[in-house]
Amino acid sequence: MAKYYLCTESIVELVEVGPVPQEDTAMAKGLKSLLPKPSHIHGRRSSITYAIAASASPYAVPTEAEFNEMLQILGMDRDHLRCVFCNKPTKRLGHLNALVEDRQPTGWGTTIGNLVPVCSTCGSRRGNQPWAEWLQQQATDKTWPGHANVIETTKRLTLLEQRFPDQRLVWSQKIPPDLAQEFRDLQAEVIESLDRLHKIGTKIKAYFGAQS
Repeated sequence: MAKYYLCTESIVELVEVGPVPQEDTAMAKGLKSLLPKPSHIHGRRSSITYAIAASASPYAVPTEAEFNEMLQILGMDRDHLRCVFCNKPTKRLGHLNALVEDRQPTGWGTTIGNLVPVCSTCGSRRGNQPWAEWLQQQATDKTWPGHANVIETTKRLTLLEQRFPDQRLVWSQKIPPDLAQEFRDLQAEVIESLDRLHKIGTKIKAYFGAQS
């Protein structure tokens, strides 16, 4: 039971106030759901870490001939792009092999041998998992739109990789050791700074009585 001073005209009296009514609590929760979510550096950490690693990945705009050949191998044309995995219409290209793994560049890049039409749903669902392994797992999911075409899709993607051989940038072979180490050291410093900023931001927020 909380005590508050209640002012009535010229009289000041100490009264006891019980718990906040349930309807008020529910209203507060409903209002909170409308507010922008609190910003947390930790919530951005994975995207920032990804951006850092991806910045050191190969990038090459394919030629028209290469792009058309890629679509031909996949059985598509550029006016009717479909997700290579689930066959749903899409207007975007994604990476067949992940650019980043364990916060480090894999060596794969944005190159013709690693680009395929893919929808945002399949891209998010697969994550960094190898495409062949992921496809085999999806084959058992009868609710997934592409489960019936897994064998055909695997064949076409295998042909694509054969036509455009492994274009990964092998750091140990191509990048001078001192340059590679400098990149990793700076990456570690950025991540450490993010952790420190998160702690400082939390302390500052506490001065305003904000709840995260």
